[in-house]
Amino acid sequence: MKVKVTKNHVHLSVEEGMIAKEKESAAACGPDSKCSIHEAPYVLYCTECDEELCQKCSKSNHHTGHDLRNLSLCVTQFREMLSNAIPELM
Repeated sequence: MKVKVTKNHVHLSVEEGMIAKEKESAAACGPDSKCSIHEAPYVLYCTECDEELCQKCSKSNHHTGHDLRNLSLCVTQFREMLSNAIPELM
């Protein structure tokens, strides 16, 4: 049943949702994606905030003490995780 809040939501299978999320992540992490604040390329991923960061953003007080990881490595690991999960769900 759809209510006012969910009337525009689209129902996807788990596989469709995972593929859409991977495409969204790939688009956000593409080689041309840049920080909207500093216009610098994203190079890090903050696991606590679940967001991509440029080098300058990583130095902000907001991310002090957070687990920051190499973005390219995180994308590769996420793709591997998705590749392994999809067959298990089918």
